[in-house]
Amino acid sequence: MPRPPLSYLYVLSVPYFTAMSSISYPGPWGLQYTGFIWSCVLAVGVLLILQHRKTIAFPWKVWCPWFGYVLLSLSWGGIHWLHNLQDPAQMISPLIVGTVASFAIRTQFQLEGLMRGFTHCLLFVAAAFIFFWYGPGAPYQEFNRGYNVRPAAVTVAFIACLFVGRLHKSAFGSALGWAACLAITILSGSRTATLVVLILWLVTPLYLQLKSRLFLSGAMCLAGLALFYSPVFQERFFPSGHGTPEQVIRGEFSGSGRFEELWPVVWQAAQKNIVFGAGAGEVGRFIEKTDLPDPSPLNGYLKVVFDYGAVGLLIVICTVLKQMHYLHKLVRRTDSAATWALTAAYLGFVALLIFASTEDIWLHNVNFLHPLFAFTGAAIGVTVNKNLRSDQRGMNRQLPFVFSDDSQTTSPGGRQEHALRSAGANE
Repeated sequence: MPRPPLSYLYVLSVPYFTAMSSISYPGPWGLQYTGFIWSCVLAVGVLLILQHRKTIAFPWKVWCPWFGYVLLSLSWGGIHWLHNLQDPAQMISPLIVGTVASFAIRTQFQLEGLMRGFTHCLLFVAAAFIFFWYGPGAPYQEFNRGYNVRPAAVTVAFIACLFVGRLHKSAFGSALGWAACLAITILSGSRTATLVVLILWLVTPLYLQLKSRLFLSGAMCLAGLALFYSPVFQERFFPSGHGTPEQVIRGEFSGSGRFEELWPVVWQAAQKNIVFGAGAGEVGRFIEKTDLPDPSPLNGYLKVVFDYGAVGLLIVICTVLKQMHYLHKLVRRTDSAATWALTAAYLGFVALLIFASTEDIWLHNVNFLHPLFAFTGAAIGVTVNKNLRSDQRGMNRQLPFVFSDDSQTTSPGGRQEHALRSAGANE
């Protein structure tokens, strides 16, 4: 049996690294161990890309304006390794993962292997949650050692995207997996993650009939209202343990320090460089000099405005929407076994836009962005490879004697370029 390529093993490791990051414990020299993970992933991914000689299926050019602007901002910001140089490297790491995944995952069998990895990831996260919240590990949780609530919540929400996208392929198993994701977010009191898991059904491009959307909208609204009045979320929203939706609309609820202290101070400072921003990673340096309750702004949009200004915010939103449009177009135009994976990737970017309102999601690369870009690249790679093989079979049927060998049709890069155009990658 031939050994699997290193690039495939590289992508397959993503869900297992993600599972590890659901547990909080200090790494060497007092640093977060996830920092060592993304650094290694970035370095190995760059080496794999440099060794790859064929056309890359992942639409990396879509992301060039955003990452180019991030690097350019170093020219007017500071140069300090911990923030200014680490932030751009950390944010570009998911793009490297997605690029490698697009040429490492080329078959349905490999895609299913990646899906099994994320199923194992969910099982590990669920076991860690039970062990540290209800089992023998509960004492460690009191000292912020154990189940890492915020990172694990975004991971679980992404895995829910996979199960929603996979519903037409395996209805019972997917519904059960989605329900498990919802249960974890509810029991851990993760408000934004619970919201994301609930609304995935409403935004999936697979349900195009108005009647289905209306039914799902009503069901999710009722479920959300019931959860809002549950003891877990009443305590999360209101210190008294009792409140109404009207109070939430008026902003009279607990924001875990976001509304009361963090956001007003960061926003006031961000207005000094509102057009182009203070430079990559500057918000982290600013917070270190204050007495704010959290080392990050806990808002992806606010972080972008502080570091990269209104120009940077416009660029990154347009970039994400362009990526979503590309995936949505592939879902509508292609009919393959990878359609569910394209749908799941699309839902993942919807989740990213929502999480950015309450989390510093651009730096959650090991927990969220690595899985998202890995699955996006894998879905695109399988789709393009299917189109390439379909085009090749069509040419062989038309000219069976001239094109009896794949290697004689055209160059590998030329065939893949044609498949990219067939899949709509020229948009």
